Amino acid sequence: MTERLSINLRSGLRLGLAAAAGLALAAAALPAAALTAGATYTVVLSKVNGDGTVTDVSSTSATADANGRITFALSNVPTTAQANFVVLTVKDASGNVVRKGISPAPPSGSSSLVGVNSLATAQAKAVLKALALAGSDDPVLAAFAMVLVRAPGLASQNVDDTSTDLYKLASGLKDAITGTGGFVSYMQANGATASQLATFRSRIVHNAASGTRDLGDYVAKFKDAVDTQATQGSAAADDLMSEAGAFLADILIDAADAAGIDLALVQGAFNAAGDVVDTTSIVNISQGVMKGMEAAIMGFFQRLAAMRLSREYTDAITLLGGSSQHAATYANAVASMAAAFTNVDKTYGDYWMDPDTYAATYLANNGGSLTDLDGDGDVDVDDAHMAIQQAIGQAFDNAWQAFQQAIRATNADVTAMRQDIAAALGVPESSLPPEVGRDEDWSNPGTQVNWAIPKVVAFSFAASHLAAGGTLTYTRGTEPIPSSMTWLDPDGDGNAGPRSDFVAQGIPPAFAALLGIEEDMAILTYRRWDQCRSAADPYQCDKLALKDFTQALGALAGRIGGVGFDEAKALVRLMQEPNL
Repeated sequence: MTERLSINLRSGLRLGLAAAAGLALAAAALPAAALTAGATYTVVLSKVNGDGTVTDVSSTSATADANGRITFALSNVPTTAQANFVVLTVKDASGNVVRKGISPAPPSGSSSLVGVNSLATAQAKAVLKALALAGSDDPVLAAFAMVLVRAPGLASQNVDDTSTDLYKLASGLKDAITGTGGFVSYMQANGATASQLATFRSRIVHNAASGTRDLGDYVAKFKDAVDTQATQGSAAADDLMSEAGAFLADILIDAADAAGIDLALVQGAFNAAGDVVDTTSIVNISQGVMKGMEAAIMGFFQRLAAMRLSREYTDAITLLGGSSQHAATYANAVASMAAAFTNVDKTYGDYWMDPDTYAATYLANNGGSLTDLDGDGDVDVDDAHMAIQQAIGQAFDNAWQAFQQAIRATNADVTAMRQDIAAALGVPESSLPPEVGRDEDWSNPGTQVNWAIPKVVAFSFAASHLAAGGTLTYTRGTEPIPSSMTWLDPDGDGNAGPRSDFVAQGIPPAFAALLGIEEDMAILTYRRWDQCRSAADPYQCDKLALKDFTQALGALAGRIGGVGFDEAKALVRLMQEPNL
């Protein structure tokens, strides 16, 4: 079968139609000028080889019409069986590249839609340089480049010039993903098999499972932005570009799910990549690009963590017999949080794309209310950057607080759980202490709120397990109690402890075990926070503390008896306060 590619460019903007396994590509250069009417352009279709080099596949020429539109067809479009990525390059008569885009090669029998604008051109240049430096066509490297490169202004830079931000980003990305101590080596060192990594990479490129996303969806969103630019203007198009950026975390999580890779491992691997970035040429990029990159990374990691929480808690709720309504309520709460995160992307998308201009405008509009946040004695654009980033952080925190409220169990849920517990113990429900199902609201002292859905499901599981003749035991941990856990230091002498003896308080053993699990997890959590509170490098300290914390949770699950290990891990998850 001969594959064909039909493409139209009008002002760098039009949609073409693919045949068979072809590629439909909508290309634009926002906000660059239209193609020149009457000028002849060369269009080259290339594929990215396994060693990161690029091979031209076919080319043609086309003359722009009076509206700056060119129409052409290209043959032999590579499919996913032949390459991970294809590249489209449009050159003027002098050989200058005026448009460039990179896209996953389409599966046989399907097509891909690609929008090529200034950001797509910048990303394509960075991705291709990073792949060439790595000698690889690694989709993980390509995806992470798309996370970091969010400034359309980089499109005009020469990526072969080692002094440019674009080259420094590409070089640093190569080290962060494929270099020593980076993403790939972390995954390999922590249990990801070669087969799992191969599946992970392939699903980033193309994931056919229902409800999943891949890089094809990401680049198709650019096409939507291109079309929207023509009909609704830049603001609507920018919103779609922000939505595209939000897809990247989903793509990686969906790929990890398909490969059977623990999402905590993916998160840890990106933390490792971030550590490597701190030692690469990326630290020498210009302040404006750095500010935008930092904000983009914040959004990416928040979404990655939120999606991980959704999958892990929902799976645990289902495993331990939570109702479909419980799982749906939790999933909907996460979806609302993710939507709020996307709204942050939209609200501050212009900052990520051009931080310096955004900050200068912010200073001009808000200078009278700004304070000297950086302590240098005056109020300037640096303070504007800090204020903007604080606002972004607060927006994410607001979304998190709303999520915590949304996962509270209903009164009916709490009543049903109390009845299950009473039935398992053979006592009237009215005899249970009123605090069973209710907690102090630490954000509003003196008031109580219902337990979160995960905790209600865990106690209902224990009640059903006990009623069926089962047992549930737990051997308490021995880690020192942090002094910050003041409620375990009633005499206020600064020496917290001992651990609560819930059985001595008259709580039946199975439920005392759950409360012991909860308290021990709190001890581990506060130990992690406290050990990095005064560290010289809190960020690096937390990365190491997170690894220790994860290992400690595994050991904690191993001390739970009376249930299978999968159920034990699910209990640990549900009794742990959700935390990004």
